[in-house]
Amino acid sequence: MDKAMPSLPPVDGDEERNHPARHRAWIWIALWCGVFLALPGVLVGLLHQQKAKQYAESLTTVAKRNAPTAPEWVQLRGDYRVQEAKLTGSAGNAVLLAPEPLEDTAEYFERTWQRTGFQVSKNLMSHDQEISAAILNASHTTEGRFALITLSRSTHGTRIELSWSEKK
Repeated sequence: MDKAMPSLPPVDGDEERNHPARHRAWIWIALWCGVFLALPGVLVGLLHQQKAKQYAESLTTVAKRNAPTAPEWVQLRGDYRVQEAKLTGSAGNAVLLAPEPLEDTAEYFERTWQRTGFQVSKNLMSHDQEISAAILNASHTTEGRFALITLSRSTHGTRIELSWSEKK
């Protein structure tokens, strides 16, 4: 004799009240999903940036290095960090990290080479109105000295790839 109570048809106001609650629930779900998906990416990015900074700080500077990074006619600032340097007789190459922006480093090298009598040609590569890389070719034909400098952006300044040769 138990008869199920017939369900009452929904009142128009009930349906309208449940819709905003469902909508808010989906917003909260979407926010939490966004947080849990974005948070690991942010943390990995911060960790990578910290590791890069520690690596750059672990490198010796030009001023403190015992072995010469480059010959005297290749003028380098004392605060450049030496990532790699190979001097073989009258030629060599080095990879350095500069703390200043790429534009300032390119200007420093261009002015330094021109002041010491080198002919300098420069090729700037830009993207979206910002210089992304620079190549400087310096030559002093009377003294037989040649240098090629490639500059690119780095996480903490500028990466300098320097190659030189001297004919004696």
